[in-house]
Amino acid sequence: MVKKARLKATTVVHANGKTSQQAERSILDVATLVRGVSFREDEVSGEARPNFVPLLRATNIAEELDLNDVVYVPTSRVSPEQLLKVGDVVVAMSSGSKAVVGKAASLKGPWLGTVGAFCSILRPNDDLDWRFFSYFFQTRRYKHSIFNASAGVNINNLGRKDFANIQMPVPPLAEQKQIADKLDLVLGRLKATERQLSTSIAKVRSAEREILNRALFSALSPIQSES
Repeated sequence: MVKKARLKATTVVHANGKTSQQAERSILDVATLVRGVSFREDEVSGEARPNFVPLLRATNIAEELDLNDVVYVPTSRVSPEQLLKVGDVVVAMSSGSKAVVGKAASLKGPWLGTVGAFCSILRPNDDLDWRFFSYFFQTRRYKHSIFNASAGVNINNLGRKDFANIQMPVPPLAEQKQIADKLDLVLGRLKATERQLSTSIAKVRSAEREILNRALFSALSPIQSES
């Protein structure tokens, strides 16, 4: 039996003032959910070993994936589909903290590894631009959907049904690529500006400390010399 896609539509207002209807689909209509790897505690290694693969946990999920602070598990525990691919989105499915549940970030380059049992992989279909797909998980709509899904008391877990209920806009593939290209450009510039500002602020803070040190030492040195 062929699964019927859940389709909705939303009105989009374009820059020229015109409107159009844009199809929306369930996340699980446009991506596959792959559960993370289960393992015993005594199987985990903190260092790379032969026949072991790196494993990401919820703590590795931020604005981008942290691929450095990893643990290692036996390859025998990992199925081929559980190995991450470029464009996969890693999602925290369970945590003791509601702030962590639903956190998501994509794998932007080749990397051999997997995710733990408290995480899952959302793998976009071939008819989806993976960059467009990954940007959706940074939107207010996604975060609001996760908030609603975990709104109950002590509900710190997400399931397949939660992602089946989340709708995302799915324009034609060519338009997805255009949107992703534009976001790459604009957000790349914003991050570059943020780095420049951070550097400037750090220089200002350093100058403030130097001024304070000089003022204090020059004020105290005569007193010290008299004692």
